Parts: sequence; C-alpha cells; structure tokens
Amino acid sequence: MKIELVLLLTQIIKQLGVENVTPIVERVADLSHGDYTTNVAMVLAKQLKRSPVEIAKEIVSKFAVGSSQFAAKQSDLSTDQSGQKQSSHAPEINVLQDIEMIEVAPPGFINFSLAASTLSRTLGEVLEAKEAYGTIQPSRPKADQPLVEVISSQPSADISMSSPRKRGSKIPGQAGNDKTWKKIMVEFAHPNTHKAFHIGHLRNITTGESIIRLLESQGHEVVRVNYQGDVGMHIAKCLYGILQDQKSKISAKGGSAFGRKNQNYNPTHPPLKLRGGAGGVIEEFKNKSINEKVEYLGKMYAAGSKAFEDPSADGKKAKEEIKDINYLIYAAVQRFNKERGIEPSSTDYMKFVHGRAVEVDQVYELWVSTRKWSLDYFDSIYARVGSHYDRFYFESECLSGVDDAKEAVKKGILKESDGAIIFDGKPYGLDTRVFVNSLGLPTYEAKELALAQKEFSEFGKLDKVVHVVGPEQASFFKVTFKVEELLDIQKDQQKHLIYGWVKLKHGKMSSRSGNVVLGEWLLDEAKKAILKIVKKGNNSPQPSHFNLRGGEVPSLRLREGQGELRGVSRNEADIQEIAEKAAVAAIKYSFLKVGTLQEIAFDIEESINFNGDSGPYLQYTYARCKSVLRKATLSVIPAAESDKDGVIARSEATKQSQAQETRLPHQSDDWFAMTNKLNIEEKNILRLVERFPEVVTIAATTYAPSALCKYLYDLAGAYNTFYNKHTILGFAEEVRSSQFAVDSSKENNTKYKGIDKRTSEFRLQLTAATAQVLKNGLYLLGIEALEQM
Repeated sequence: MKIELVLLLTQIIKQLGVENVTPIVERVADLSHGDYTTNVAMVLAKQLKRSPVEIAKEIVSKFAVGSSQFAAKQSDLSTDQSGQKQSSHAPEINVLQDIEMIEVAPPGFINFSLAASTLSRTLGEVLEAKEAYGTIQPSRPKADQPLVEVISSQPSADISMSSPRKRGSKIPGQAGNDKTWKKIMVEFAHPNTHKAFHIGHLRNITTGESIIRLLESQGHEVVRVNYQGDVGMHIAKCLYGILQDQKSKISAKGGSAFGRKNQNYNPTHPPLKLRGGAGGVIEEFKNKSINEKVEYLGKMYAAGSKAFEDPSADGKKAKEEIKDINYLIYAAVQRFNKERGIEPSSTDYMKFVHGRAVEVDQVYELWVSTRKWSLDYFDSIYARVGSHYDRFYFESECLSGVDDAKEAVKKGILKESDGAIIFDGKPYGLDTRVFVNSLGLPTYEAKELALAQKEFSEFGKLDKVVHVVGPEQASFFKVTFKVEELLDIQKDQQKHLIYGWVKLKHGKMSSRSGNVVLGEWLLDEAKKAILKIVKKGNNSPQPSHFNLRGGEVPSLRLREGQGELRGVSRNEADIQEIAEKAAVAAIKYSFLKVGTLQEIAFDIEESINFNGDSGPYLQYTYARCKSVLRKATLSVIPAAESDKDGVIARSEATKQSQAQETRLPHQSDDWFAMTNKLNIEEKNILRLVERFPEVVTIAATTYAPSALCKYLYDLAGAYNTFYNKHTILGFAEEVRSSQFAVDSSKENNTKYKGIDKRTSEFRLQLTAATAQVLKNGLYLLGIEALEQM
C-alpha cells in the first residue's frame, strides 16, 4: 500500500507541474489519524508558492483511482484558531480500493485510513500463516513492504517459539531456491574465561540473539559464533592467585610443594611441583559444583590483580612472576593447538620466561582444567537465556595472527617500528595501532586478522559478519576492518554493532575490583522478585495504561492458601518454571526496549517492573488471550489451532466442521458486513496487527529490536483496552467462569449478553490474531510466550 500511494502521489505531483519530487509516505504514529501520512504538500509549498493546506486539498481532490467509494474528509482549516482539526465532509470521490478515508490535517499533512474490510482480512492471514506471519512471504505483495531492502522468501512449517532453532533447520519465511537471501555471521556474547559473566555480557547476548532471530525472519541464513578470550594477562593473574593459594595451604600444613617438611622454603619463588600434575586445586574442586568453581576463579583473579598492582617490592616480584605465567600460558597453548590440529604460531614463547617458579606442563594442566570450568559455566548461562552457537572461536587459536601481520608487512600494509609491527592509520584518518609488540607477541589486532581468516573461510561465502561488541572497541574495529580490507579479506563485509554500556548508578562495572554485577545474579534476583509477587498475590501489577475489570488482576497471581495460579492447579515446579521464564523476559526486554546504542543505568527495581512496559506484561497479555480462547467453544478457532496448545479438545470431524464455519472474511459475506460497525478499539488492534510484518522488517534491516518492543507494547495495550471495554464471549463473567458451552445448534443471530454470535466470533478471531502476533514478536526478542500465568 505504501508504494502504491507513493506512485499515485508522484503522478499527482506531476499534474501540479512539479518534477523530480518523490513523496514520502510513512506510517501514522497516532492510530486515531489513520494508517499512512505524507507531508508532500508542505514540501511543495515553496515551489508552488501556495499554502500547504490548499495544496493538500487539491491533491486529495485528484485521488480518483480505483473502484470503491470513500468519504474524503477535509478540514475547514481557515477557521481553526486552536490548531485543532475542524472537519467537514467533502463529496465522495473514487480512490484506491482499500482506502476508506483521506483527511487533511494542519499544517498540511494528508492522512490515509485503510478500510475496515481491508484491515479485517489481515486476521485470516495471521491465523493461516501462524508463526510465519511477520516473516518475508511472497503471498504479501511487495507494495506492502516498507521502502527498505527486503528479501523474497517462502513460508515454511511451524516452529517452536520456546527454544532457538538449530542450525540448518528451516525457518518461517526462509528463502527457497531464489538466492536473494544472505548468509550472515553474527558474533556475540564474548565472555572471557577465568572472569565473570557480568550483566554487560547479558546485554550482549540478549542483543545478539534478537538480531539473529530478526535476520532469520527475513530469510537470511545466520551463523552464530562466539569469540572468547582464553589467553592474556587476566588469566595469568588468575592462575597466579591459584598458585599462591595452593602454596599457602601447603605451608599451613608445614610442608613444601614436594610434600616434605619445609627446607629453605622461599614463599615467593618455590620450585613448585603441584600435586596430581595440575595441582591440589584440581583435586580439591573435583566434586564441587560449577558455581563453586567459577566463584573460586573470581576470587583468585581478584587476588592476582591486587598482587599485580601492588607497588611494594613483593608486588614487583609478583608482577614479574605473573608475566612469566603469561608466557607459559602461551607456550602451553602452542601445545594445546598442535594436539588439536590448529595452526600454531611461529613464536617461541619459552624464550621470554625469566623465572621457573612453575613448569609449563603444570600451567598446561591448570589452564586446561580451569578454562573448562569457565566454559561449562558459560554453557549453563547460554542454556538459561535460550542461546546456542554454531562455532566457538578462541583467542588461543588465533596466535598465528603474528604471522599474518608479518605477511602484511611484506605487502606494505603494516610496517615495522622500533621492533614492533604497527598500522599507520593517519593516511586513513584512523588511529595508529600495534599488531605485534616489540617482544614479538601478537596483540588483539593481530589475533583479529587470524580470526577474520577463519570466519570467512569456514562457513563458505559470507555476505556479512556482524560483531556485537561494546563502544570501547570502536577504534579497534575501524583499524582492523581497514587492514582486512587492504588484505582483501571480504572487503566491506563487516559491521561493528555497538551496544551501550550497562552501568550501575555508581559507575561502570569492573570484574577486577569486586563490584561486578553477575548476569546470573541479576536473573536470580528477577526470579525472586517474581516469585514474591506470585506467592504474595496481593502485590499484583496494575498496568498503568488500561483499566481492569472489577476483581481481576493482570498478574502472576497465586490464590492465598492454595496451590493455584490464576485458577489453574500448579505445583512448585510449575511455579518455578513460570517465574524463571518471566525473569528472563524481564531482563531481556529491559535491555532491548532501549536503543542499542543507548547506555543503561541499571536499577533492579526499575527492571523488575510489572506495571506496563515490561517483558512479563507482554507475556501476561499473551496468556490472557489464550485464556479467553481456551474458554471459548464458539466455532471460530481455525482447524490449524492444535490441541496440544491447550485450546480445545476436538475430534477431527469437529475440526473440519469448524474449518468450514470459519471462512476468511470477504466483502460478499454478510458476516463480514459487521466490519462497517467496528469500534475504535477493534480498529486499533487491526491496524497494529496489519503493521507487524513491516515493523519486523524495519527492526531487522536497522538492527533495532527496540522498534519491535515498542510495537508489542502498543499492541498489548490496545488489546487490554479492548478487553476491558468490550464483551468477547458474550458473558460478563467470561474470564472468571469455566463454563462457556454454547449450543451450536442455535441460529447465528443468537444474542449473548448484548452481542450476537458473529460479533463474538469476530472478537475471538481478533483475540487469536493478537495472541499469534504477540507470540511471534516475543520469539523475535528471544522471549518465550507463556500459555498460562
């Protein structure tokens, strides 16, 4: 429709004697103003030397295209002194078939309203497409797509909204044989081993997961990867802390590292021979939980960092020892890579080791074991938030970047400077950065060269690689992208998607100083807060932008003294599961609802807010829709609605009968004549449902999940307003009683509490469509829709 309006407006502009002006048609922000709007009259005012309102009226008068009739409502703006529209009806004229009304509004906007019959046809599309609705579908004319890059694709089978798709499985709207879709790699999460998985990582993984699902919805094939730092000084500090901790435990027992009585024991540089090869720490933590292991790593990292920064003489010795451990880690990695067939670096790291407080074999075993602790812990977080990966990349496998840097020197892209290898960014307006330091060790920049080689070779031809990384790496990526471009590594095919810092109210987090906020802690706190609401019952949320029916609360409400959640029998496991999923929704939505670049001053009380714009609120609205549908026995739920979703148990014969009764509405059907009498709440829901595919495309092409969040919040609000004002099932107590059996033998004009059966059927379809769109949208945010709350 948007493109069709642009074409018609272009023709009219030419009739007005103006060339080379392309009108802009946009969605109306305020639903009361219709569906589309254009400011073209204001654009033309200067050239035509006329008032925008006068031009707008003339444009409207020329809209004589199509076969249907509409009322062109133009405002008598000459008498308007308050800026408010004063409407008067103009004569009926021919216009586009699907346009119901055109309105001129000050200071010269032209607003277009789609016909109710056109909007209502969307219900059939939603209920037929189900999970595929909102994805790129050839059945939707290109004219319905926004003026951004879109991809032709084919709908496919239903998907599970409760878990991420595995690589290789078809997605709704996945492109078929037409290779117009792209293969895109998204690199996200990036936690470093031996360090905390903090709430910054939680925002990263939340953003990356949603971006991936949005891209998949457009038919793209997405490769999920995670680049993690498993070498570096942070690990050397952690291992130093562990070694010192083990030495202190040995000393406390009156022995040496060899298990003998102390003889000439040097507390700073003992010839430490760790018990059991990898040390007593491995045996000590053998049967402990993964959380206990990572908690210990965090403490040892903090201790090692403190020793490294100690300005005293002992601190200086500790710093030298940590540096040696760092080189030993790199030497251990060379062995680790060789054993796994990974190309090793040509650098001999052992030549940099000055002391021998610990042997490389011992560092190898300690590094491998503690690295696995971290990775196992990260896996538990990924599972909890619903993310998975096709490939894990590690810094340890990118040490060959030093050799890539040397090759770049031969090509004149990098150059040697004081024994180091650098990139002179001045000719390109970029920073000068070191790729190999004066000791011959690769920096992050050199490792990035090796990583790019791997990423662009292991998954076939990639059209783009998106790096979800914080703003502190902006200069880094500008330089590495330029060097990789000069090396001809997929020129211009990389994007740094920046997400803003997550800050505490007291400043940025630090995993060194000990005040880091763990991602798992935040999830646990959210879950506790939700459980408190569930079990207390009387602290139910009251969404601020709609009024509730008397006695009903849109919340996770547990009846006092009973194991029931909103009247449904629940055991403790059920309640815990709902609270867990709602907690994940609360945290994810709080991150995604703001712009990706926007920083977040995080506050737990503000994040766990169920009074409106939150993940649990959207989940609750979906559950409310499903509750209405479960209690309905009117034959309006399409046969495609499966019994396993808990709607209604039906026989195949009943399904077939209902499928016949629920034909998609057409203007020739007397049932559909009721669309001429739709109330404003129904129209608002229809307008929003019809917009969903466009919102998804815009969110995907602009990497902006926040646009989808705003849309879903508006849709939920519109439905709850409708729900509050109007009867759906024909019973005043429809959501509080479990008995809604309707005698299907009654005639179609049977009245149910002031509404006829056809109206009730329409409203149930509206409810089903709203539920489906909410479910689809929540999936794209990485949030699970809950059938009951």
